[in-house]
Amino acid sequence: KAALPMAATAGRILGDRLTAGIIATNERTDSIPHGFQLFTGGHPGPNDARLAAADSTMELLQKYNDEGTLVLFLISGGGSALFERPIDKSITLADLQEVNRVLVGCGAEIGEMNIVRRFLSAVKGGRLAAVAARARQISLIISDVNHDDLATVSSGPSLAGTATRADCERIVERYRLLEQFPARVAGLIRSGRLPEMPITTASALHT
Repeated sequence: KAALPMAATAGRILGDRLTAGIIATNERTDSIPHGFQLFTGGHPGPNDARLAAADSTMELLQKYNDEGTLVLFLISGGGSALFERPIDKSITLADLQEVNRVLVGCGAEIGEMNIVRRFLSAVKGGRLAAVAARARQISLIISDVNHDDLATVSSGPSLAGTATRADCERIVERYRLLEQFPARVAGLIRSGRLPEMPITTASALHT
């Protein structure tokens, strides 16, 4: 949710060295920093803009996925709702909205909810950064979570967590989520086709 001022500051500092950038936020503005494309998503509920933001970002990362590129991830709280692409193309926006509704009301802790969200996402849990694995990458993160677990801020688009698919499946079973999730989502989980999260060797510097 702090993406706009973070991007504006980065743009002022980098100047002409900035090739392109994308902002995904819930803040409406007529002043878009030079060199950036802005998507205004829904929060807390998902909308089409968050899908478009994720698609555009993945296309940009694929285009510049080389050793001569420095990718700067500017991350703050709220990205779980403002930036999304399902892990499987069969999952619709309506499915995501229902998954969010079920998770919020099932009694799970926020950490458990985010584990499930990450495994159903193509851009969470380090999967966004993996799109540009050949590029150099820096993540600047404003933490809004307990103990500053940076991999959980906005569900960690650039930092993989430690949860495994088995952890996700245990949470799904504990809260009987297969009985509540949309049929396409439940079917994907039952199939065992959910991929594991990327492995990261990146270190984090807290300031």
